[in-house]
Amino acid sequence: MEVKLPITSSSAVAIIETPDNFMVEDRPNLPGKLAYPGRLQLFGGHAEPGEIPTQTIARELLEELGYVASQAPDRIWGGVVTSEGLLGSVVNRHVTLFRIPIASEEELLIPEDTKVKTLPKTIEAIEDSSEKLTGFAYEALRKVLNDEPWLDSYIDLSRS
Repeated sequence: MEVKLPITSSSAVAIIETPDNFMVEDRPNLPGKLAYPGRLQLFGGHAEPGEIPTQTIARELLEELGYVASQAPDRIWGGVVTSEGLLGSVVNRHVTLFRIPIASEEELLIPEDTKVKTLPKTIEAIEDSSEKLTGFAYEALRKVLNDEPWLDSYIDLSRS
């Protein structure tokens, strides 16, 4: 499939999981200030100039969850995602996806302004949350639960 839009940015996101749950960000409902307002998304964000993906995810998880990894995170996918940008525009982003298991939520020092939702690690819980999850978060969690490989380097989620 041909990518027609320029790549606007690079980002790194992570599936944060305890033995029983996935942890996702319940994004503030701020249309025009961030993509996917009011939706559930994986933690992470945009790369700063000169950052490599492992630096981006380390910085983002420290900012968003007060989390400092004891080892390098497990990269499970990287590619271009066509998704929603600010004001509902369609954009292409290069996304690197990591998987970070933690023993429990007590490992995190979550800032007061960060809203975290836990989803049980079941297909039923992911399906029940499918309308609230962003397209990429839904696909990533579903693939992890089903132990599916990531074959595509380009994913079009512009209609999710």
